[in-house]
Amino acid sequence: MRKKISSLASLVEGAKIIGRKETFITDIVQDSRQVTHGAMFVCLDGAHVDGHEFIPQAVAKGAVAIITERSNVSVPDGIAALVVPNIEEALQKIVPFAFDYPSRSMRMIGITGTNGKTTTSYLIRAILREAHKRSAL
Repeated sequence: MRKKISSLASLVEGAKIIGRKETFITDIVQDSRQVTHGAMFVCLDGAHVDGHEFIPQAVAKGAVAIITERSNVSVPDGIAALVVPNIEEALQKIVPFAFDYPSRSMRMIGITGTNGKTTTSYLIRAILREAHKRSAL
């Protein structure tokens, strides 16, 4: 993955970029401990923890940008900020685009009902593995 922050911003109505519009993003991460060089750090307001508190750690690990709902966010020099009206809605558009829509090359099997969904899913996975097909559960 290698996308310009400006191309990510263009997907979200009302998005604004603070800083360099030509910043290239190589990953999108919401856990500051998993940030690698070139990543965009997702700043979520959680029930117990505010992701904005971890901006310094993310930058120290190589984040080049953040995504937030806060227009008054303070970021270190050289770090771009993508400010969006609703971060969850923005991520629903940005993440698939950033990773070249991986679900388009996957086949999905949905299982519904009251009882037996877990058992059925494990049986399907076993059958697919026996047939030498890649699967995830």
